[in-house]
Parts: sequence; C-alpha cells; structure tokens
Amino acid sequence: MGAAVPTLLVRFRRLSPERHVLEFVRVDGSRERVELETRSTLWHDLVHFAVESEARLRDAFYGRIARGVAYAALGRIAAERHDDGSHLELWHVERIVGPLQTAAKRTVDPAAFVGALRSHLAATGAACPSWFDEGFVVRALWRLRELDGRWRSTPFGEALELRFTAGAER
Repeated sequence: MGAAVPTLLVRFRRLSPERHVLEFVRVDGSRERVELETRSTLWHDLVHFAVESEARLRDAFYGRIARGVAYAALGRIAAERHDDGSHLELWHVERIVGPLQTAAKRTVDPAAFVGALRSHLAATGAACPSWFDEGFVVRALWRLRELDGRWRSTPFGEALELRFTAGAER
C-alpha cells in the first residue's frame, strides 16, 4: 500500500456542555489545539473521523493534519477549486460527510443512501469515490455510533482519545 503514514493522536476534551478542545499530536511531536463550540463542530469532526478511518484515506482532513497542515487552513483548502486533482480526496469527503452526518441522526437504509447520494453527485457532474458503497456506509455509521457513545461517556474535563493512521488497513 505504499509508505506508512504516521499515526495522529486526536483528543476531544470536554470543557462544558457548549465547548470542547480539539487537540492533535503528530508523530514528530508537534501539536495543535483549538477550542471549539461543540454543537456545530463536534459531530462534523466525528463523522470525518469515521468516514476517513473506514475509507482508509490518506489525504483528507485527518491525514493532512497528521502531515502538518494547520487546522485553520483546511476549511480554505476544501472550499477552493483545484482542477489539478490535488485535493480530490478532501473534496470527496466533504461531499459525503455532510449528508452522512444528517443521515446518522435517523434510521438509514444504506442502499437507498448510496443511491441517492450517487444520483445527486452525478446530477452535479461530480464523480463518486470508488470506496463509497453500502458496506462503507454500514461501517462508517457503526464507527460513528461507537464514537458518539464514547463521547457521551467522557466526563467533563477529560478527553476522548483517538488514533488516526492514514491509509491504515482495517
């Protein structure tokens, strides 16, 4: 599968019902820490983790953070148009995370979800990534439920600690 990509330690520290800290510790020892509003960001970041882990991605949100890209720069990169394909993986993930984070809040038929999203992407002229299928949706939703349960059981002042290895085998 190519060169090993380093593991990234990701911590979601619960400060209050409204705030949390997201911290990254890279293998080179560098760290990044940002305090965030929980209601609008936590679920989105957990969905990213589930999607990128289950799809074994290297070049989306967490893979880029592991390689040293600053958290603040990722929103800009994801929004930019890159005709050279250099940010294709990040672009694909953003198109899947939004609908999946909404779908995960209710009962989802994976086949119907995949069909609807593929149709939507095709209607907009966008290709669907090869890894996006029913099995992926089942695995990502399972991972997300597990992460949500772990977050809900994390006491205030403590952290949910995750390890992300870009491109890791399941």
